[in-house]
Amino acid sequence: MISIGVDCEEIERFHKILEDRRHLERILTPNEIEYCLSKADPKKHLAARFCAKEAMIKALSYHKVNAALENIEILNDANGVPRVRVNLDAANDLVLQVSLSHCNTIAFAQAIVYDK
Repeated sequence: MISIGVDCEEIERFHKILEDRRHLERILTPNEIEYCLSKADPKKHLAARFCAKEAMIKALSYHKVNAALENIEILNDANGVPRVRVNLDAANDLVLQVSLSHCNTIAFAQAIVYDK
């Protein structure tokens, strides 16, 4: 079975989240926060990663995997390609792929999940 999930968010919404460290730490991992804060405009990257997590939650739900934001980490490989790590045994037999995008006002992500 193949499933997809998508999510989009207004980037400006993440301006307030940048100022609230506790909220930021509830939705992103330390590695994700470090990556985003290293960018010239962190809120675009925060929004894109949040979208990717939401999209992944949606795609995983079709495979009966109950994931939450804290179970999912979006990192980039050595080539800059976003990769997904889900810290749940139920996701071990699944292939997880994600694509992120953003412009000045909107962030978007699509997740694809399928059986190995």
